[in-house]
Amino acid sequence: MAQIHPTLLRLSRGATLVLDGGTSAALARHGYHPTGPLRDATAARDAPDVLAAVHREFVNAGVDLLTAWTGATNARMLARGGFGMRAAAITHRAMDLAMEEAANAEHPVLVAGALGPLGVERDRLSMRAAHDEHREQVARIVSGGGTLCLVEAMPTFEETLAAVSAAAVTIADTWVTLALDAQGALSDGTDLTRAVRGCAAVGAKLVILSAPTMGPLHEALERAQTCASGILVGVRVHVAQDTTPERFASSLGACITRGAHVVGGSGYTTGAHVRALAEFVRARRAA
Repeated sequence: MAQIHPTLLRLSRGATLVLDGGTSAALARHGYHPTGPLRDATAARDAPDVLAAVHREFVNAGVDLLTAWTGATNARMLARGGFGMRAAAITHRAMDLAMEEAANAEHPVLVAGALGPLGVERDRLSMRAAHDEHREQVARIVSGGGTLCLVEAMPTFEETLAAVSAAAVTIADTWVTLALDAQGALSDGTDLTRAVRGCAAVGAKLVILSAPTMGPLHEALERAQTCASGILVGVRVHVAQDTTPERFASSLGACITRGAHVVGGSGYTTGAHVRALAEFVRARRAA
């Protein structure tokens, strides 16, 4: 029987986990500014030292979970820059970089393989085909050592279901991000209750609600918990450049008191933001 990662054990016992930040913005902050159709998708191949430094910054700040930079390393996305045949190698390198930094941490850090959109318009790929392509990328993540899959926000709920079901077939610990608009619905208009129940039905163990501001998150968190069908719920908020670490931690602290199991930022989240949040979580745990 596979040993359960200490981070997942803590989660199962009611602990709140701290996620890492927006990797793309962090890569730019560390000096990586690629151009071309792939932008920073191949950072694991072209700038491994920079990507490792980004992971290290978040680890040193106290994250419980690192997200490997695999969200855009599926074959279809990489083919835009002529690297479609290198999908396995680039995905494996991205997994290695994250796992190496996690292994060097002074506290348990779990690595999630990110499963991102295929970048195909809704009417140009069947959901059966999308499921199969996502499953191919999940296989790359697993062969690279992944034991947790984080399905990123997809442009449509149909692709979200295809991706979650593809991941859950292979990886028991499959989490999913649902991006919300200002009214608390998914970006394509799907009702949150339907989305949470649908993700649970195809195997998601945890749903992360993501929003550009804190506005919709509190009500959405309560709604998601009510209809969650036994899965856990977390939140992630976009961090603007002028958001202070203290304000960030305080805002998400309100979500923690409402029962969020995982919390984190996206956008311009720095190590300082993560550290402030991790300290808030530790202080609350000690109290």
